[in-house]
Amino acid sequence: MTLANLIILPFLCSCTLLLILFGYFLRKRIKKTYTFPNLIYFQKFKQRKFAFSKWLERSVFSLLFFFLVILSLRPQSILQITDEQKSLDIMFVLDGSRSMWEFTDVAPNRLEAAKQAMLDLVKRLKTDRAGLIVFMGIAAQMIPLTDDYQYFQTNTDFINRDDLIQIFGEFAGTNMGDALLLADQHFSQEPNRSKVILLLTDGEANLGVDPVEAANILKQDQVKLYALHIGRKSAVEGFSTLNQISQITGGKAYSVEDRTSLEQIIKEIESMERSQLQQKKQYSIKYDNPGGFFPFFIFFFGSYLLIKIFRHD
Repeated sequence: MTLANLIILPFLCSCTLLLILFGYFLRKRIKKTYTFPNLIYFQKFKQRKFAFSKWLERSVFSLLFFFLVILSLRPQSILQITDEQKSLDIMFVLDGSRSMWEFTDVAPNRLEAAKQAMLDLVKRLKTDRAGLIVFMGIAAQMIPLTDDYQYFQTNTDFINRDDLIQIFGEFAGTNMGDALLLADQHFSQEPNRSKVILLLTDGEANLGVDPVEAANILKQDQVKLYALHIGRKSAVEGFSTLNQISQITGGKAYSVEDRTSLEQIIKEIESMERSQLQQKKQYSIKYDNPGGFFPFFIFFFGSYLLIKIFRHD
C-alpha cells in the first residue's frame, strides 16, 4: 500500500493544527460567555447530561476526519504482473533454386534435407504456428502461418523439383531480400508471440532487395532471423552476408555440411527461442484503492450526522 498524494500531507497537517487551535479558542470563548451565576447549576446539569454525547461526537468526528485525510492522500495498491510470452511464430524461408535439388552433399539433396529438418521442428511444436515462403527469382507464400501441423506437412511434401519449375518457371535466381520481406508481412501483430524467420539457402542473393536492407526492416519489426547455409564450405557462397543480416536482427548464421548437423542446428535454434520465451517479465502497476478506507469514512460520516441530529433534538 502506498500513498500517491504524500506531497499534500504537510498542508493537511497544517490545516488540522489550525482547526484544533480554532476549536480550542472558540470553546474557551464560549465558556467565558456562559459563566453567569444564575446559570451555573443549569450548565453543570447540562454538561453531565451531554458529557457522553459530546465525547462520542468528538470521537466520531476525529475518526471521520482521519479517514478523510487518508482518502485525500490517495491510497494505492501495487499489482505485480508477470508477462510471459508463450508461443512462437516461425516462418521458414526456403531457397528453391536449382542447386538446392541438384547437389547431394547433404543427403538425399539439399532441398529434401531442408524440408525434413523443417518437418522435424514442426512436429515438436505445440501452441506455435509455422508458415513457409519459397523463393527463386521471385518469392511466394506456400503455407500461411498455421497451427495445423498436418496441413503444414502435407503441403511441404508437395514441394519438389517439378512443382518448383511449374510454379516459378523462368524466374531463375536468388531473390533473398524479397523473400525475407514477404515473410515479415505475414507475421501477425499479436503481442504475446515471438516472431522468428529460419532462412535455408545454399547461395548468395543476386536479385531484388538488398538482404541487409531487409534485415534492418526485420529488426524494426522485432523479427529475429536465423540463417542456415546448406552445403560444403567449398560450395557455400555468401556466408558473410548471411552472418551479417542474422546478427542485425539478433539471430545467428550457421554453415551446414550434412543432414545430421542440419537437424542439430534446427533443434538448437528452437531450444534457444523456447528458453527465451520462458523468461518471465515482471512489472508493477499502481492503482487507486480506497476500498479499505472508504466504507469506514461512510460509516463515520453517517454516524456523525445521526449524532448531530439527536443532539439537536
